[in-house]
Amino acid sequence: PTELIPDNGTLLKEIVVKLASLQNADAKFIQWLTNANDFCNSLVDRIVPGKLSKIEQEKIEVELGYTDKLMIMSEPYCLWAIETQSVRAKKILSFHTCNAGIIISHDINKFRELKLRLLNGTHILSCGLALIAGFQTVKEAMADADFVTYVSSLMHDEMVPLLIQNDITKSEATYFASQVIDRFKNPFIEHYWKNITVQYTSKLMMRTVPLLDKHYALKKSAPQGMALGYAAYILFMHSEKNASNEFVSKLNDTQYIIQDTKADILFEKWRTQPIQQVVTNVLSDVNLFGKDLTQYPGFVEAVNKYLAFVTQNGAIETIRTLVKNK
Repeated sequence: PTELIPDNGTLLKEIVVKLASLQNADAKFIQWLTNANDFCNSLVDRIVPGKLSKIEQEKIEVELGYTDKLMIMSEPYCLWAIETQSVRAKKILSFHTCNAGIIISHDINKFRELKLRLLNGTHILSCGLALIAGFQTVKEAMADADFVTYVSSLMHDEMVPLLIQNDITKSEATYFASQVIDRFKNPFIEHYWKNITVQYTSKLMMRTVPLLDKHYALKKSAPQGMALGYAAYILFMHSEKNASNEFVSKLNDTQYIIQDTKADILFEKWRTQPIQQVVTNVLSDVNLFGKDLTQYPGFVEAVNKYLAFVTQNGAIETIRTLVKNK
């Protein structure tokens, strides 16, 4: 999704100008394109799981009194942050005055960091662990007190301190984290963990590797909640091939088709290497995470520890042990 690409408006402008040049557009057109138009960087934040179940669809259509085949579910919370310093652009985008969730600002990095790390980062670090625990939806997982403790500790203890900077205060980060927990607990949203695992590897890289960088700039010990999240990722990506040549993860007698362009790399690592080496070889692979994660002191050991513990004792017992030892 382009909204997850930093400076997406700037990038779009570069692409459009390049395409115009490739089409041999007139120099005056290029000048008009560059100077008379605004390409605004933007960010959206709203959990939208998609279509309703058949039963819910029929129930709501009775209440509404009409049929809607395009109906989808979404949470009440919404944010659309648009970046521009242009008074003209802000005037044209006058619809922002109709909804408090639409924010026009000269810099939207704050909103992006809060959303990308606390919401998206927590999602991707939790999804494998939740499926290993047997939870199919976010709602189910957030009904479990131990899982809520893990999510809360992950955000408040490990992530929030890393986000505090010139434009993000501790109170802002703490409040956003608390909002995320409330949003995850929404009893009316059926948000499936398996959908969050789509492109698991690239999401981990984009959403959590920068957090690891920040953590180790401040501390030398491994972030335990993040390490558990990576252990769950490695275990989830332990797959077999089915008759259709798809990579399939088997957890608690349930099969999940892995939708990840890096699934073949993980498949080979699990297939050809002893389990003691899998974590090291996964974390050191620059093709997966853009850098060698074994450079972080104690991170390999922590991920290995949790991988072994989850395999032997299950996800919930591992969470209890983690929280108890903090």
